[in-house]
Amino acid sequence: MFCLHRPKTETALSRRAHVNPFFATLLSALVCTVSAADDKAFSRPFDFAPSTATVDGAGVILGALELTAMLDDRPHQLSGLAWDADEEILYALSDDAYILHLQPVFKDGRLISAGLLAVVELRDRNGEILRGRHADSEGLALNHATNGASGDTELYISFEQHPRIERYNAAGMPSGTVEFENTSFEDLPFRHANRQFEALTRHDDYGLLTAPERPLTDSDGSVVVFFSERGTRWEYPLPEPDYASVVGATTRPNGNLLILERHLGSPLSPLSIRVAEAALPRAGSTRLERHQLLSFDSSKGWPVDNFEGVAHHTAERYFMISDDNHRTWQKTLLVYFDLAALSAQADAASVQPGCMDACESPAGAQ
Repeated sequence: MFCLHRPKTETALSRRAHVNPFFATLLSALVCTVSAADDKAFSRPFDFAPSTATVDGAGVILGALELTAMLDDRPHQLSGLAWDADEEILYALSDDAYILHLQPVFKDGRLISAGLLAVVELRDRNGEILRGRHADSEGLALNHATNGASGDTELYISFEQHPRIERYNAAGMPSGTVEFENTSFEDLPFRHANRQFEALTRHDDYGLLTAPERPLTDSDGSVVVFFSERGTRWEYPLPEPDYASVVGATTRPNGNLLILERHLGSPLSPLSIRVAEAALPRAGSTRLERHQLLSFDSSKGWPVDNFEGVAHHTAERYFMISDDNHRTWQKTLLVYFDLAALSAQADAASVQPGCMDACESPAGAQ
């Protein structure tokens, strides 16, 4: 069984136990406690900056951490991410069907550490831990996370292998399958069972939105389809479609989608993680216009790993997290960045014709 981790100082979760006893009781029924003597460092600062001076993204990155220990193991395969403003908890979803409850710590607006509050295993309707092809959890979105109430957060989780979107509470117990209008997930022509619903976000106007990692086989291979819970579909164009995948999405305060892409040709090729924006078009249009904001390219000195999760935090600040694929030579990285800083950089660079932004493109091109 996974355990509830209580550091020596009082955590956000224990504080909320006094506010919402039901929430605390529900969690304690499914997790066990660890004494302070067993406490390990869960995160350590990571220098997420180019190893060369060719790209200036220092103003965009507001801290990065390597998540290094989870009780007797380190966290593995984290690919979903969502911020619960009411509980002040950052949820991180593993492909192995468990959820970390994290408490990020900030100083002067920068991410400096993260504490582990709980690790919760996803279960089926009979209370059994998910196993096999039913346990490949990928995308994460929240409901009731900003309504000012404690203990009512709903977690939506998308799955590969057996494609579906399920609704859970914070203790990992399911409360129903989400049906999308005019869409049968089982009938979609996915390219592979492991190339299904990676991205998941919730939008005020369209409900849940999800997209597979790669184009469907009935397309020309250049677009990924975003599906809306309310039946609308949009085509999202992939740059370099042979090498690009949609691996995460979140919703910006202005209602646009913020999309996380992975670009990789082969294991020996440079890895590029790109952040793009797409405005949802007016009724009648089925095409999304992609606008690239950031590119973290290993060939340009960025120490990137397999980032697959992105989540809005506050204002124009976001988290993204990497999936280590359960390999010892990869890392689980949690990065905090500010798109408002990117805009400020572009404005400043516009008066310097030779200046480059975090995408290593002329600032005016953004």
